[in-house]
Amino acid sequence: KSNALDVIPKLLNLDEDRVSEALKHDKAMMRCIEAGRACSSTDNSFSKAVTRLKDKLEFVLGKRFKGSRLEVYGSCLSDLSLGKASDVDVSIHIPKLQAAKSQFERGELNATKYAAEVKKYVFTVQKRLSDFGCHFSSTEAITRARVPVVKGCYLNAGNPHTVDGSLAFDICFFNDIAVRNSTLLKEYTLVNPRAKNLMLMVKKWAKDHKVSSAVDDRLSSYAWVVLVIFYLQQIGMLPNLQSKDLMEKTGFKPDTSNPSYCINALDTIFVPWDFVRASKAWYPRKQLKDVPLSVLLQGFFHYMAFDFPFAFYAASIRTNFTLVPKPVINKCSLSFFCIEDPFETFESHCPHDLGGPVNAEGQEEILFLLSDSAKKLQSFLTSEQNDGDEPLGPCPMNLYGANVKDDNLQSNFREDTVVATNKGKAKNKGRKQNRHQRTPHSRNDSKKQSGKSCLKSRATRGSAANYVKKIDQNRGNPTSKQRAAQKPPSGNGVNSGNSSGQSFSKQNEGDQNFGKKKGEGKKQLE
Repeated sequence: KSNALDVIPKLLNLDEDRVSEALKHDKAMMRCIEAGRACSSTDNSFSKAVTRLKDKLEFVLGKRFKGSRLEVYGSCLSDLSLGKASDVDVSIHIPKLQAAKSQFERGELNATKYAAEVKKYVFTVQKRLSDFGCHFSSTEAITRARVPVVKGCYLNAGNPHTVDGSLAFDICFFNDIAVRNSTLLKEYTLVNPRAKNLMLMVKKWAKDHKVSSAVDDRLSSYAWVVLVIFYLQQIGMLPNLQSKDLMEKTGFKPDTSNPSYCINALDTIFVPWDFVRASKAWYPRKQLKDVPLSVLLQGFFHYMAFDFPFAFYAASIRTNFTLVPKPVINKCSLSFFCIEDPFETFESHCPHDLGGPVNAEGQEEILFLLSDSAKKLQSFLTSEQNDGDEPLGPCPMNLYGANVKDDNLQSNFREDTVVATNKGKAKNKGRKQNRHQRTPHSRNDSKKQSGKSCLKSRATRGSAANYVKKIDQNRGNPTSKQRAAQKPPSGNGVNSGNSSGQSFSKQNEGDQNFGKKKGEGKKQLE
């Protein structure tokens, strides 16, 4: 916590010119993010499309399953969506299926019968939607997954971001905990608008650098948001809404009969922000009242790259600003990122480490990107650039690697950066293809400038021969094929072409110093 607070004062005493540049950078970045957001505050047409989708699903499925309940979760609920083509995640609760799950957990129903029961309900939902073919299309049931899913597309949603107005959705079973997680993130975004903007900035930074997918052995976008909340808690910009002390100060007394407060036998209670604001039980740190977003972003990069001891502690937003020592954690790696889920804690019966998908290669890449972005953004804020550093220009937009259609912002971004977008059925295929091309340009450029090589890095994945060939091309040296095709300088005793063997024998017979000249010719070729 002290390390997090030490980063901010170093950047608070900025010149007025640098503060104005930082504010310009913040406005430009937020314009870029809002241009691609689906749930923008200025355009609620997408939110209306989501509401129409939910109402239609409740009408169609409510008649078939008595007492069923549907809830939207994910980025549509937390209002942290970045893309206009994102699917809508919906959680469905069916009382009879939930009763079967309870019987299975108590041992009253064996695994085979329970799996058959789940499969029956999943395909029943899929068939029910397919019967309404004039409203739903491309329905698909996926039962062989950790969370059963029914995918589909609502044709009459009025989605403004698609040509035909359709809206894709995923109906998940037994996923009430995800709804609660999204609700908690939504409450944190209501505390401070700059906190929400910082979450969006970090999400976009991670997405553009291709380190925001757990499928690709990186941190998920949800894990990045949790890290932002953890950092803002350390500097006193966000409270701990799960704190028991805060509940006592505000006088918040949760209703124990509410099922959302005890999902999956977990403690899922937190104080709503409106309740905290009305009671005036918590105030943010005064020094951070007018801090630009760029300063907060640089502090986040620096804190996660250099200050927080991930090797020994876990990041947790529910422990009232205390660190969780790793040796007491059941499921975590001692050398990798360890991020505790807010509700599926390490003390619960189902501990969930959000940093579990990250492997050694992913951790190396993430730490490099964090440190590199922290240095670039600090040099921009303090006007301190080392020799050989890339000029950042008026705004260090090359930190994000995004493409902007706005002509006023186009010059602030790297032209050679391409944001990979995979849509529809090619989404999973595109992820696999991008695994070999996920490293950003800034990393390659810095490695070229420093002259250092890392055969194990993602940028140089492949054989050592290909890596050496790539380095030779970057340095302007000829490759092995080019060296073989090059003609040696005159007088070295070596000829090219089909007559090389004859010339070799003649030179060997007539010249006693052939070996010496041959060695000189090799050196000259090298």
